[in-house]
Amino acid sequence: MSEPETLLARREDYRAEVPDAVRLIVAGIDSQASWLEWLVAGIGPKSEIFLLDRGQIDGRLESDAARLYRELDTQLLNRRWRRADGRQMPLSRAFQDASGAPGATGIVHRFCQQRAHVLSAYIGRASADIVGPWKRTTSPQTHGRLFQANVSHYKQQLADKLGIEPGQPGSIHFAGADRGFDEEFFLQLLSERKETKLFRGVRTTVWKRIRDRNESLDLMVMVLCLLDVFRTQFDRMTEPQIVEENGRKPSAQSVRPAWGVQPGSSLEFNNWGVQSQVVREREPGERRSWGVQPTRNIW
Repeated sequence: MSEPETLLARREDYRAEVPDAVRLIVAGIDSQASWLEWLVAGIGPKSEIFLLDRGQIDGRLESDAARLYRELDTQLLNRRWRRADGRQMPLSRAFQDASGAPGATGIVHRFCQQRAHVLSAYIGRASADIVGPWKRTTSPQTHGRLFQANVSHYKQQLADKLGIEPGQPGSIHFAGADRGFDEEFFLQLLSERKETKLFRGVRTTVWKRIRDRNESLDLMVMVLCLLDVFRTQFDRMTEPQIVEENGRKPSAQSVRPAWGVQPGSSLEFNNWGVQSQVVREREPGERRSWGVQPTRNIW
């Protein structure tokens, strides 16, 4: 990865809360023993990422969850970010770590379910525990919706992105220190180093921590995972997601994950993979399988 001094020198003055290139805003929330920490990112064309803001809310989830989430609603989930033209953008989607704090799993899932329009539970996994970059699953403890990320994959992706010059496709932009992007942020971002080890004749890649604190790195992994989950929708957007004149958040239809269904297909899913139901008579001999619409035999 890059050196902290190199990244510090790349910080920018966006001249507004949100740069003009941003189409959508996402966030990662890290659950620690005595605080919640969050990172907000704007997604632009060609997978450019603009880091917008960073913050922290002190308190313990197991004893003060209601207050923590009220503050999280105010500071992050219901916040509006202003563009240079005066229009405002909402937070479209966020992941929250459901495993970082003692007793966090059940609490995080409960409050995520109450805010399911914007917030989802998330867990980072080692590469040996998950096939592919990410997957959508169900928590065995709470049976709630859960996203899992292959953290090794996204740490390597982050290292690659940090080597891209700002303004190029896939690059990462950083706001100034007044928005939380100080030296400590970059030290945490570069808090792990990739090593190759030989185990029983097989070479494996591991990420070794070289600093105690790595919250910034974990948050960036969440942002990159969000970018992958919604990549099809990001790529289709030509205009930014703007708050409507009545103050409401715009419909999330344009940014819903299609879970492998091609955009525009008649099989495209509604909210979170649940297909709208159509009540009609079945034709004789017609068979159905779990949400797949029947097709005529053309052979």
